[in-house]
Amino acid sequence: MHSLRNEQGKSLRKNFVFKVIMMLNPDGVSRGYYRLDTMACNLNRMYLNPSKTDNPTIWAARKAVV
Repeated sequence: MHSLRNEQGKSLRKNFVFKVIMMLNPDGVSRGYYRLDTMACNLNRMYLNPSKTDNPTIWAARKAVV
């Protein structure tokens, strides 16, 4: 079992690039808003076309991934 997981891990690392993105909304989460930022903007709706000035964390995450 261990060697199968090791081979799977090697295959994944060989064929994919993994990017770890930390929490994008720490200010909102600290206030209890898990989808909203501090300006009450639902960040889950901003991924397709984020604004660099209004949604800088989503904009930067999208730029890093796409």
